[in-house]
Amino acid sequence: MNRARKVKCDEGKPSCRRCTSTGRVCDGYESATTLTWYRPNQLSARDQREGRAFQFFTKMAGPVMSGSTDSYFWTHLVMQFSHFEPTVRHAVLAISSLYEEFARGSRITRQICGSTFAIGHYNAAIQQIKSSGDEQLILLLCILFICIEYLQGDIYAALEHCRHGIVILNNSSCPEWAHQYLVPIFRRLSIIPFFLGGVKSMRLPSLIGFDPAMPAEFSNIAEAQSFIDNLMLRSMECVLDGIDDHKSTLSTLLEQWETKAKNLVLNIPASSITDRYALYGMRLKHKVTSVYLQKPRDATETWYDQHLDTFRDVVDMAKKASQTWETARQVQVPDSSFTFEMGFLPLMFFVVIKCRSLTTRVEALAYLAQVGPAKEGLFDVGTLYRVGRRLIELEHGISLDDGITDYCENRYSEELLPPEGKRFFAIPVKHELEVISDQDGSVHYKRQIHFLQRDHQGQMRSTYLTGAAFSAAAVHAASLSDICSKTYAKSALPADGFISGITIDPDSVQTALVSNASFQSEWYPTASADYCNLTFAYSHDGIADDIVHVSYWLPAPSKFQNRYVSTGGGGLAINSGSQYAGSGLIVGAVSGITDGGFGSFNTQWDEVFLLANGTINWQSVYMFGYQAHHELALLGKELARNIYDVAKSSKVYSYYQGCSEGGREGWSQVQRFADQFDGAAIGAPAFRYGQQQVNHLFGNVIEQTADYFPPSCELDKILNLTITACDRLDGREDGVVSRSDLCKMHFNLNSTIGTPYSCEASSSTGGPMLRARQFSRPSTPAQNGTITAEAVAVIQQFFDGLHDSQGRRVYLNYQPGSGFTDAATSYDEETETWGLSISGLGGEWVARYLQLKDTSTLESLNNVTYDTLKEWMIYGMNKYADSLQTTYPDLSDFHSAGGKVIHVHGESDDSIPAGSSVHYYDSVRSVMFPKKNYNESVAAVDDFYRLFLVPGGAHCGSNSNQPNGGWPQTTLQTVIEWVEKGVAPETLDGSGGDIDTICRWPLRPLWSGTSMDCVYDQESLDSWTYDFDAYKLPLY
Repeated sequence: MNRARKVKCDEGKPSCRRCTSTGRVCDGYESATTLTWYRPNQLSARDQREGRAFQFFTKMAGPVMSGSTDSYFWTHLVMQFSHFEPTVRHAVLAISSLYEEFARGSRITRQICGSTFAIGHYNAAIQQIKSSGDEQLILLLCILFICIEYLQGDIYAALEHCRHGIVILNNSSCPEWAHQYLVPIFRRLSIIPFFLGGVKSMRLPSLIGFDPAMPAEFSNIAEAQSFIDNLMLRSMECVLDGIDDHKSTLSTLLEQWETKAKNLVLNIPASSITDRYALYGMRLKHKVTSVYLQKPRDATETWYDQHLDTFRDVVDMAKKASQTWETARQVQVPDSSFTFEMGFLPLMFFVVIKCRSLTTRVEALAYLAQVGPAKEGLFDVGTLYRVGRRLIELEHGISLDDGITDYCENRYSEELLPPEGKRFFAIPVKHELEVISDQDGSVHYKRQIHFLQRDHQGQMRSTYLTGAAFSAAAVHAASLSDICSKTYAKSALPADGFISGITIDPDSVQTALVSNASFQSEWYPTASADYCNLTFAYSHDGIADDIVHVSYWLPAPSKFQNRYVSTGGGGLAINSGSQYAGSGLIVGAVSGITDGGFGSFNTQWDEVFLLANGTINWQSVYMFGYQAHHELALLGKELARNIYDVAKSSKVYSYYQGCSEGGREGWSQVQRFADQFDGAAIGAPAFRYGQQQVNHLFGNVIEQTADYFPPSCELDKILNLTITACDRLDGREDGVVSRSDLCKMHFNLNSTIGTPYSCEASSSTGGPMLRARQFSRPSTPAQNGTITAEAVAVIQQFFDGLHDSQGRRVYLNYQPGSGFTDAATSYDEETETWGLSISGLGGEWVARYLQLKDTSTLESLNNVTYDTLKEWMIYGMNKYADSLQTTYPDLSDFHSAGGKVIHVHGESDDSIPAGSSVHYYDSVRSVMFPKKNYNESVAAVDDFYRLFLVPGGAHCGSNSNQPNGGWPQTTLQTVIEWVEKGVAPETLDGSGGDIDTICRWPLRPLWSGTSMDCVYDQESLDSWTYDFDAYKLPLY
C-alpha cells in the first residue's frame, strides 16, 4: 500500500514554497502566532564550579559541538535557553564537565561514569523534565541528553532519546525554529544506526513530512547540508529495506545535488575555510551514498571493485579536507577533540573496509586519523583506525608494523585484489567499552569486534581480532606520521587527574614531523633518525599565570623499544635543547625536555628567579630544584605508554641522562623518587650547590689576596708542564693525566718556576653558553716571560682547596691537569696590566641568589676573604638545602626499587671538581653500609651505583688540553644493558681518544705494558678523602 507523503507548510511568503514547488495549492496560513515562553529570572551559577563549567561550555565546548554543520543550535539556542530554563542549564553543565574530562584524556565508558558533578546535573535535568508537558523544550533536551550519553558511552540510551524525539516531531506541530534547527539534527542522528551494522533493532522511526524541496540552486551551506543528509538517509533506508523502485529517483536527485554543490563552491570565498571544510564533508557523503545506493541485494564483496575510482576520489577529497582542517584548526579557537555531529570518520571507514585497492585503502586509513577530531558522536578514531588497520592486514595477508606511509608513497598501477574468500563482509563493533580491573589495581579496556566472512557455501563465520575481545591497546599506531597527527597526540595525553594538581591543556598540543635529523655528541654515537616533536603545556592548579611546556621526541613505532628518557640542562638552563634529546631516539625511547614553567625552552632560571629585588619566585626554585623533572618524567612515561599502546602488563623502562646541572637534576630524582627511573646516566653533577657555586670565586679571591694576577699565557704554561710531567705516572706516555692523584702527591709545582713562556696575541670570547658565563676572555696581547713563584703559589693554593682563617677545610678543588678557568684573569688594554676576572657563575650566584639583586655579577670582591666564601657557602647551603643541595646519601629506596646509576666525571674537569663526585660516592657508601668494611661496602654500592673517573676528561666531555683522553660515548646504552639484561659494567669504553678502558671507582688505571689495568691503590685513594672540618654537621 502506497502511503502519501505528508507535506508540511514551510510558511514561506507570500505562498508556501513547499506547496508551489510540488504543484499543490497552498491553503494559506492561519493567523500568525507568537511563540511565548515562560521566562523566570535569569539563572546564575550557584557556586564557583558551576560558573566555571558554564563558562567552559560557552567558550570551549559549545562552539565545536556542531563540527562542520551549522553551529547556531549550540552557540545560540542552547545558550539562550540555559539562561532561563533550569533543565537546560543542568544539561549544559553536565555536558561541559563530561566534555572537559574527555578532552583531558578520560576514557568514555558506561562502567566509569563521569564526575559526580556531571551525573548530578544530568539526573537533575531528567527529574525536572519529567513533569514538563512542553514538547518543544523536550525536543531540545532530547538532543542535549543524546550528547550526554555519547560522552558516557551509552549507545542504547542515546538512540532511545533520539527515538523519543522523532516520535514527538512526527506527532506534533513543529514551529519554524524547531523545523530549521532541530529537524536537521534529528535527520543526521537517524543516519547513525546504518553505520552501526544496519541492525534493525537499532533503526529509528522515519521522519515523516520533513523532506526538503530541491531548490533551483543552493543559496547557502545549510541548504546543501540539509538536502544531502536527507538523500543519504533515504538511500540507506531504500537499500536496507530492499525498495529498488526508489533508487532511480534518488540517483537523479544525487546527480542534481552534485551539480548544484559544484555551483555553490564557486560562490564560496577562499577565506571561508569552515564552509569549504563542510562542503568536503558533504561531497564525501555524496560519493559514499552514490556507491551504497547502487548495491544490488545479492552483491558480493567483489561488487565494490567496480567503484575503485570513486574510492580514489574520496581519498583525494579527504586529503584536501585534511589540509583545510589543519588550516581551520590554526584559526579556530578553541580546537575540538569531540563533536556531537557525525563527520568524516564513518565515511572514511566505509572506504577502508569496502575498497580493496591496497594503496587507496591504506591512504584512507591514514586520513581517517587526520581529517577530524578524536571522536565524532559515537565514532572513535582510535577504534576505527585499529579495526581498519587489522582488516587490511587480514585481507591482504600483510603486516603494517613498519608503518602505512611506505604503502602510500610506493603506489603501483596493477594491484592484486584479495579474492572473495578472504574478504570480510561486515565488522560489527560493540561501541560500549568494557573496563577490566586487574588484581594489581591496573585498568585496561576492551571492545568486542566481530570480523564476519562467508565460506564457499555462503555460511557466515566470525573471526575475532584477539580472542573474544578486542583490546584498545592491542595494536600499535602504524607509522610515525600517524602518531604525529594532532588528533592522535591529543588522544594519547595522560588522563585528567593523572598527576594531582596538574591540568593539561589539550589545545596546546603541537606536533612536527622531522625527517633525517642528524645527532652528534660525545654522549652518544653519531646517528640520524626521523622523529615527531610533540609539545604541550600544563599548569598547576591554584597558581596564577602558571604554564609549563614540555617537549617529547617520538621515534617511529617500528623503532620504539618500550623506553622513555628524560634529559637535563646545564648552567642555569633546565634543559639542553637538542644536545641530549637525540640519545633517546638512538635507543628507541621517547625523549623529553621541560621549560620548567620559565616561559620558553630557551628561558633560563636566572630570568625568572626574582619577582623583584629582594623577592624570590619560590615556584621557580621548586621547579628548577626537582619538581619540573619529576613532572616531565611522569607525564613522559604515561605518554609513551599511550602513544604506542603499550599494554599495562608490559613495562616501559625509564631512564635519565644529563651532565653538570643536568647531572644534579638527575640525582634530585634518584634521591627523592625511588621508582621514577630504572636507570640514570649522570655526569659531573653540580650538587652540593651552596658550595659548588661559591667555589667558582675561590681562584679570584686567591689572586686578590695575593695581589698577583697571572697572565693567561703563564697559566697555560703551568698547565702544559703539569700535563707533561704527570702523563707518565700511569705507566704510559699518551698526553693524558690518568692519575691526577699521583700527580698531586708527587709533582712539585715549584719545578716550573723560571720556565719561559711565550704566546701570540689572541681574541677569544671564552666559549659558548656555560663557558662564556663562567669565564669571558677578551683580547689578549702577545706575552713573553717566565713562570713566577707568585703564580706557582696561587696555583698550589688553588689545588689545595678552600680553607678558612683557622686552617679548617671548607671545600675541595680541581685535580692537577685541570684547566684554570676559575683562576682566569683579564687584560686591561688601557693600563696594560692583568687583573681580576670575576667568575660569571660564582658572581651571579652570590649577587642574584644570595643577595637577591637583579644583576648577573658582583661589582667587586673587595673585602672578600676565605671566611667570606665560607659564610656564603653555608648561607646558600641552608637557604636552598631542600631544593638545590641534592646530596642526600641514603639511596635505600632507589636500591630496593632496582634502580641503577652510572656516574661519570672527567678527572680533569675545570668547572666541577672530580673530587666532588668521589666524596658523594663515599658518602653513599658509608651512610648506607656503615657496618661493612671498605671492600664490602664498595661491593654493596656497586650493586646499583658505579662511579667512573674519565682520564683527562674535562667538564662533561673530552679535553682540548688532553685530546687523547676521549669520553665514554655509550654510557646510556650501558645503563640500559645493566637494567634490562643485568650486565653490570666493570669498565666503560672510551671513544675519540687513546683511552679505551675507563676504570670503575675505587680502582685506578695502571699500564701493564700491553694493556690498561684497573688496580687498587690505597695511597691514591687517601688523596681523594676530605674532612670538611669547617662545618659542625657532615657535608655529604
